[in-house]
Amino acid sequence: MKYALRQRQYRTIIVGMLLGSASLFLIGSDERNLPEMAPQSEKSEKHFIADTRGEAVDNEGTRLGFRTFGTDEAKLSVTSFKTPGGTKVSALHGTFRSSEEATRYFDRTVGASAKLVQQGQKLNKKGRPIGWRAEVTLLPQGSASQSWAVVWTDGKDYWEILSATLADAAELEKRYAN
Repeated sequence: MKYALRQRQYRTIIVGMLLGSASLFLIGSDERNLPEMAPQSEKSEKHFIADTRGEAVDNEGTRLGFRTFGTDEAKLSVTSFKTPGGTKVSALHGTFRSSEEATRYFDRTVGASAKLVQQGQKLNKKGRPIGWRAEVTLLPQGSASQSWAVVWTDGKDYWEILSATLADAAELEKRYAN
């Protein structure tokens, strides 16, 4: 996947790899204080501190016909977090024009992964199905280290959490999930 940055007076940094290719995406950081995502339960001790925010355009996805709401391209918002231990975790989100399109984008992402670990229905807090969810491993081209992604849909919304560990990706998912 090829991603391009929509820049707005940001300091540009390299954040990480996306599924299926060695394409790097760039995002920026604004000068405002970004929020900390504290644990939502006492069992959870992990804090995620938002480091950078920006937008990425999936050029290949756009070429394949994917479109997010209000645009003529596949545009995803990106937020990069750090844990107190320094681990980077990235959250990508896009609202597509239909739930079917979000599911097709999900299927494309899962299909491009190195290994599908788990896949099934995504349930809301009441246990009702709201979309699809998968845990996948990634082995970006040119990299010897494996990374993880938790991806899911919720109606028209597509989410992707990228991390060096499945535990961190799943933990951050809890902050975003319904």
